[in-house]
Amino acid sequence: DFNNFTVISLCNATLPTICEDANAGGTEQFTTFIGCGLDNVTANYFDLGTGNWSLQNTFTSSCNSVELNHTRLQNETADGYLASVEFAHTTLQNTETLTINWSAWVS
Repeated sequence: DFNNFTVISLCNATLPTICEDANAGGTEQFTTFIGCGLDNVTANYFDLGTGNWSLQNTFTSSCNSVELNHTRLQNETADGYLASVEFAHTTLQNTETLTINWSAWVS
């Protein structure tokens, strides 16, 4: 299972910082979004059978013109992360939603 890596975070692409892809050294820029309903969240966990797990959350923006393009799967204390991925640059307006689903399969 995902063990302690159950928190989904979003990178704030609205700021003049860059949301970069993950690298082996963990030195990429990733400004976690705070506020607007897009804070880090402990995801809904689903055990889909032997070697198959999923974590999911639907974020609802409470602000306009929120820009996002990366998500990260991290632990509860935010001092470590399992994965980071880029998705198509998205601008959310108030009440619009974005669903993030992390899945893992092992055999």
